[in-house]
Amino acid sequence: AFTIVVLILCNGTVLPFQTIHQGYTKKSCPAPTSKNHDQCINANFRFEYFKDTNLLVHPGDNVDAG
Repeated sequence: AFTIVVLILCNGTVLPFQTIHQGYTKKSCPAPTSKNHDQCINANFRFEYFKDTNLLVHPGDNVDAG
C-alpha cells in the first residue's frame, strides 16, 4: 500500500505526484540496478527515505494535536 499526494497551486498548476511508501532505510528505495531506474532519475524522480517513525499516524492512534 502507498499514499499519493497531489499538489495543486492556487494558479491551477499541478505539481508532480509524490508517492509515500513505508520504509525507514535506504533498502526501502529502489536499487540503482532496478529496471528503468536511470529513466526515473533522468525524469527527476527522487527516491528518499525518512527515518522519523514519529510521523506515522494510524487510525485509532491517540495523537496530541497541540
